[in-house]
Amino acid sequence: MAKIRARSTAVTAPAVAALMLALSACGGDDVGTEPRAGTKQEGSAQEQVMISPEGDGPIGLTAPSIEGDSETVSGRMIVGPGECFSLQDEGQPELLVFPEGKEFVISGDRPSATTEGTGTVQAGERVEFDTVAVPLEETEGLPDQCSQGVADTIHVVQG
Repeated sequence: MAKIRARSTAVTAPAVAALMLALSACGGDDVGTEPRAGTKQEGSAQEQVMISPEGDGPIGLTAPSIEGDSETVSGRMIVGPGECFSLQDEGQPELLVFPEGKEFVISGDRPSATTEGTGTVQAGERVEFDTVAVPLEETEGLPDQCSQGVADTIHVVQG
């Protein structure tokens, strides 16, 4: 019986040493320091887009006017994942961020967003907006619930 214990210890000791070595390579001061989406990294070339949420659900998102290459996007405006206004065409919904000074109707059967440039658009309608696309990680103030299940790009509506 002593031989069996000696053999199992001889086999177990190298396995434990290998496991400890592997785990020590994963440890250190860097654990948990990866920036999460929406936080600014040192040396980021892009300024963060400051988003302000309005309402509890559906949630309307606004941001100051931003500069960038504008593109026309189209699809159906929906109340998407996290109860946030989004654009659905193909693939994952893309968050819509409206200019400051908008008016949201976030109660009743048909939530809507009204801006000077776009007029009133109700959830479920097909829309076309001029927007500036912004990577999700270059935003600040976005409620966590809005970033779940959406595309990696948001659309900041112009006008």
